Amino acid sequence: MLHKLVLALALVVAWSVSPAPASAGKKKPATLKLKKAAPLAAGTVVDVTSDMKLDMTIKTSQGDFPMSMTKQAPYSLEIVATDDLGVTKARVTYGKVSETQPMGKATAGPTSEKTYVLDYGASGLKVTREDGAEVSADELEAVQKEHAELRSGAKLRKLMIGRTFKQGKTVKLKAADFEAAFGDVDDMDVTAFSLRLDGVDGDVATFHYEVTMGKTEDKNTMTIAAAGDLTLDTARIIPLTMTFDGPVTGKMEQGGQSMTVDGQMHMTGTRTYRTVARK
Repeated sequence: MLHKLVLALALVVAWSVSPAPASAGKKKPATLKLKKAAPLAAGTVVDVTSDMKLDMTIKTSQGDFPMSMTKQAPYSLEIVATDDLGVTKARVTYGKVSETQPMGKATAGPTSEKTYVLDYGASGLKVTREDGAEVSADELEAVQKEHAELRSGAKLRKLMIGRTFKQGKTVKLKAADFEAAFGDVDDMDVTAFSLRLDGVDGDVATFHYEVTMGKTEDKNTMTIAAAGDLTLDTARIIPLTMTFDGPVTGKMEQGGQSMTVDGQMHMTGTRTYRTVARK
């Protein structure tokens, strides 16, 4: 359960992408109302880095056992073609995607160092390998989870558009709002979610967020109480940077032995933008 949860949470830093924001500088009022996002443009490339680390200790009657889990999933995504409704074609190239499990060595993810062509048609997203090789089921699942909404717009936009935020005021949202913005997080039940606008500088807004979620499966329980900050391109309603920190606690029973989990999760995500000219 914990492994699936960590991998699902790692996708939070892989939201849909858009062109670079306008340069910051001009101060805006302390009240921010987000409107319709600016359209995507062909020729834009976004370079994404995401880094997750979970340090935890399993406590049993036999002693304490420290463990660590990590995941790195960098990629570059180029918007190749668009129409009036959004992106119609894109190309994504992954860097070295690696995962380290508590009891094993680092392994390469299914998309590591591979390039995919994404075609968005009436029937949905079609994924092919640029080198012509067959796309495995694991590859397809990973690519679709990260890029399925590139054409229609990120779920986060649907949550933010039309809302008004006042600087320094915490806005408490429903659990369903978190799921609508970030998707299903390994069937975790969200019990609290809030956003607070900390400031606006030009077209960049800084938010602080807090979320509490948990899961119970048989006699096993897991709880995460996370907080973090994100900077948002207000013109295109897309995150530029994000942090995610919080304690992970739980109880498990295996082979008649009770165990407790005490850990800390740390995640970061960044985006940089550039434009390419293709002949």
